[in-house]
Amino acid sequence: MSRRSIRLKNVILSGSFLLALFGIMASVGLMLMTSYLGAAAKGIKIAVDSIVASEELHVNLLHHYRNQLLFNLTGATSHALQRDEAEAQLRSGIQSIDLYINTDAERVLARDIQDRIQTYLSRAGRGAITDYGAADAEVDDIARRIRKLIQLNQEQALSAGERVARQDRMADILGISIIALLLITLLALGFGTHFIIYKPLVSLREIVKLYGQGQFRARAEPNGPQELQEMAAVFNEMAHNLENSHKNQQRFLSAVAHDLRNPLSAIKMAMHLIADSDKRNKIPDLAEIVKRQSDHLDRMVSDLLDRTRVEAGELKLQCEDHDLRVSVNQAVRLYQTTSTIHNITMRLPEVPIVAHCDPTRIGQVLNNLLSNAIKYSPEGGAIEVDLACQDGSALISVTDQGLGISPDECAQIFEPFRRSPSTRENIPGVGLGLSVSRRIVEAHGGNIEVRSQKGAGSTFIIRLPLLEKQ
Repeated sequence: MSRRSIRLKNVILSGSFLLALFGIMASVGLMLMTSYLGAAAKGIKIAVDSIVASEELHVNLLHHYRNQLLFNLTGATSHALQRDEAEAQLRSGIQSIDLYINTDAERVLARDIQDRIQTYLSRAGRGAITDYGAADAEVDDIARRIRKLIQLNQEQALSAGERVARQDRMADILGISIIALLLITLLALGFGTHFIIYKPLVSLREIVKLYGQGQFRARAEPNGPQELQEMAAVFNEMAHNLENSHKNQQRFLSAVAHDLRNPLSAIKMAMHLIADSDKRNKIPDLAEIVKRQSDHLDRMVSDLLDRTRVEAGELKLQCEDHDLRVSVNQAVRLYQTTSTIHNITMRLPEVPIVAHCDPTRIGQVLNNLLSNAIKYSPEGGAIEVDLACQDGSALISVTDQGLGISPDECAQIFEPFRRSPSTRENIPGVGLGLSVSRRIVEAHGGNIEVRSQKGAGSTFIIRLPLLEKQ
């Protein structure tokens, strides 16, 4: 996945963040608008209350002046009572007018009205209203000032109403904008989810479905978020491994058929010769052929059984404290008599090299390595087996001067059924010996490696842990 990809988690987090951001913006906008509209509504209410109070003050002033004039003319007690009631309301009104003051202009005008009404009431209370023309002018002046205060309050109410209307329009615009952005975000998330997540997921599902229907070459495209790309990569790797396993199985069956045919053909030919009365003097040689080919068949079957046990996890070891010099000596002595063109030698230390191991299984590994050294050195030559100690481990090396292995093949030589294409046709085998040997060595807590060059022979090195005290 060389191209930059996004993660599904980031897509979900980004979408959630955008939705939360728009929600917060909408909430904050509504809170600000609500606060402003509340303040504006409060201002309008104060202005309206001030207008009502001013109107009542104006009415009470006229009512007081009228009843004062009627009382002066008639001396009727009812006019005096109505006059006194109007005076009480006037005095209460000029006190309450301070509650509705918002501006300095209102404050100055209200103080002036209060002072003039107080002066008017004081003069009326002393019965000093004798000049009715001057009294009319005084009352008209106070009424004019009250009307001016009412006009100021009306202007304030109108101004507040206009502000409320503007803010209402702004709130409408803000609400529509947030809804539009929210819809755009939802559409973007929907389309993004469809193309970034849903389509790659459906494509992956279809590929898996095709693979399940027998189209084993189907592979998934690494599209979409990184998680889906990783799923596609895992699927492709699994499909590739299964394909390789199938190919190995086919090669294995082909190799087994080929390797079984050769010894069976040799045994069959030997039996025909034994049945021929003219060849009875060659029975010992023919019996040796039958024995050798039977041993070869037995070894192939044993490798197959061992591989099966290893894969099933049923490889059992019967470990004991064992001197590895004994195993090396037995394996070398056995193969020194099987080839006349190979010089098989060994170098053993004078002191015991003791490891806690299964002697039979270690012997099986050594026999496999020596058998391979002989098989892959068809021109003969020296084969050296060395046993030594190094850093608390026993090292057993088997070196030949045979065909060698290329670096690419060295990395895969221990895989099951893995054989070199250049020797597959000429040298018998099914490619299980080294795989089984590696599993046996690893079961003992050790490891096995190969060092080789094409045409320059090979060295296989077994490393096994020694007993702690030696």
